[in-house]
Amino acid sequence: MSAEFFVWGNMGSYAAFTLGALALYKGWRVPLLIVWFFAIMGVAGNAIGHLIYAVIAGDVWFPGTVTSLAYWVIGPVLILRLWRESRAARGSRSDHR
Repeated sequence: MSAEFFVWGNMGSYAAFTLGALALYKGWRVPLLIVWFFAIMGVAGNAIGHLIYAVIAGDVWFPGTVTSLAYWVIGPVLILRLWRESRAARGSRSDHR
């Protein structure tokens, strides 16, 4: 993968995350796919990926490894909260039928 492709891919992801955050702030539920993508790939995937990169590189101080350690805590917490919120929203929708 070229560095240019990597940068454009990341910038596209950040733009989608930002648009998703703005839509959620406005109260739109449509962009939850973007939120789930961020939680799974942007947080949990980052934590796993940087650990794998460090092992492959044979360098504990591989760029992003130390900062991704927080994602090992944040990722599961974020995914659990999204899961609970999705279940609660689904339950409240079935109550209104």
